[in-house]
Amino acid sequence: MSKEFWRLHINPILCLDGAATTLLTIQYNLVAGTLGPFVGAREDLKGLLQDIMSFKVIGQFCLTEVGHGLDAFNLETTATILEDGQFDLHTPTQNAAKYMPPTIPVLGLPCVAIVFARLIVKGEHRGIRPFIVPLNDGHNMCHGVEAKLLPSRGGSQRVNHSITSFHHVKLPCTALLETCEPRGTPHEEFLKSIWRVSVGGLALASIAIPALKIAAHIATRYSLRRMVRGATGSLVPVLSFSTQQLPIFTCLAQILVLEACYAHAVKVFVDKKVDQCVRQGVATCVKAIMVQHCQASHLALSERCGAQGLFSYNQFVSQHSEMRGVAIAEGDVLVCSIRLATEILIGRYELPSSPNPDSLLSKHEQGILNENTAVATMYGHRSDTFASRVLPQCQAIVEAIGHRMAYDAALADGIPDSLLQLYACSAIKNDMAWYVENKVLSRSELVGMEGAALEAAKPHLRRWIEELRVDPYVKAPITSDRKWFEFVGKLNVFRGEARGYGGNWARRDAKVARL
Repeated sequence: MSKEFWRLHINPILCLDGAATTLLTIQYNLVAGTLGPFVGAREDLKGLLQDIMSFKVIGQFCLTEVGHGLDAFNLETTATILEDGQFDLHTPTQNAAKYMPPTIPVLGLPCVAIVFARLIVKGEHRGIRPFIVPLNDGHNMCHGVEAKLLPSRGGSQRVNHSITSFHHVKLPCTALLETCEPRGTPHEEFLKSIWRVSVGGLALASIAIPALKIAAHIATRYSLRRMVRGATGSLVPVLSFSTQQLPIFTCLAQILVLEACYAHAVKVFVDKKVDQCVRQGVATCVKAIMVQHCQASHLALSERCGAQGLFSYNQFVSQHSEMRGVAIAEGDVLVCSIRLATEILIGRYELPSSPNPDSLLSKHEQGILNENTAVATMYGHRSDTFASRVLPQCQAIVEAIGHRMAYDAALADGIPDSLLQLYACSAIKNDMAWYVENKVLSRSELVGMEGAALEAAKPHLRRWIEELRVDPYVKAPITSDRKWFEFVGKLNVFRGEARGYGGNWARRDAKVARL
């Protein structure tokens, strides 16, 4: 994975069209990324990979099913080897249909998928394997392949998500990407075959960074031009109020901290000397906080823009909806957090410790880990007590680890102290009770800490917004008078000569009301 691959996912252009971004990441990460390791030993795959990289062929990744999402290891689609060496690909039940990949014909371009199915050899299930399967020629579906177009997701760009079934589709022996022979433990081999999913979990989540940049830019520009009457009767921008300033500066803090965190996480993730579980654990923590910060800030900033924040043309709503998809794509945040937190609490492995153990976020991380480790040790992680007391906290545990990791990365990266402190305050607010309960920080101390950081940050707002460099990707008309007047000028206009509703109250000869 090149540096360009990781930089691609933090390019603001991805925020302009969520559908195009979805197709791009499927094409390059899931499909080309899965095919790549096989090309060295399979000369016949080189042409296909080149066509996928140049978008002459559309690639799809068919893993999850209607009845099997995060438990895709239990998928039901079968690929049975026949006597002549071919495979029979089949969807045995409605729940076994592949769910969501956009497989219908479009653009006149042929579509090929990597389809995961149970390999059946002489009645023996030999684990899940990836197969190359032609789906359509760009105009019509291939024989035996059926796609049902799903309704569009609310609030996001249409991707043509579909439900795809296979009815005894015959595949050549070369369709199998791996071997028919039995391998190691089925679950471990399955995870190896879908390794690009974990790559996508980190890469896709990083779209939160440009999304936050665009949201901060829009909210700031609008807050500067939106005027209200102040206490003295003179017009002042709404940005002059701390209630408007705080969510904007918090968003700026999250942007700089997450940029540092992402760079650090990528270094760990691509380091093959680091244990695979640790690498995936770091990616899970980073995804959790990227989604958390992006969703929370988009809601806060859209609300600070009043009624304007409700409309998708101002980008808050559409970006928020796209990030909801990211939270689920390539591993649902909650379920991945349950897996990671449980494995940490029972001591299967450890994530890198903090170089700043005396920081507030580090103390919080260690505190809640200690609390929940005690429960796991006393009752066991398969107990009812663990299920009722720890499972509901798993996502918060992972987010706490992520907050600390992000803080450490930003501190090492040297971001402005005022923004670093604002980030810490925003993270502390997620579990203020712990800080008070353990006498680490009082509510009044947090208010003072946040207020001081905000005052220190104020003089730099305009420069920091300019340094985001996202103006070409901001389409929201509320950011300037020119854009707003152009937008209004293109709206449908309704005029007429109607008299309107005419009740007794509207009679022209009605008596004039007396005061």
